[in-house]
Amino acid sequence: MRHTARQPMYPKPWQRWAWAAVPAVSATALTFVPFLVAWRRQVVGWRTAAVYTILSGVAIAAAVAEVDIHQWGTFWREVIRYTSWAYLITGVVHVALLDWPHKKHASIKA
Repeated sequence: MRHTARQPMYPKPWQRWAWAAVPAVSATALTFVPFLVAWRRQVVGWRTAAVYTILSGVAIAAAVAEVDIHQWGTFWREVIRYTSWAYLITGVVHVALLDWPHKKHASIKA
């Protein structure tokens, strides 16, 4: 089996924070973009990219349909509010942690 070296997700240190800003600035609608890039670079599996693509699709569809959650009552407004914030924060943190540099530890020989 031949192993090919994968491309790093962030060739330059500043790129980590530029990519992490994508979900925050787009208010979750474009969260899938960094994960598609990470999938293409073999940093994450297809399932991770698919989950973020589906969730971003839901956010985009709700925005396009102009869903009025105010008529659903206070409980559902709060559920959607906290779910949206959780998705936003999770997406930003997950993108920032993709391909985090690992320190190389000297192996101890016995």
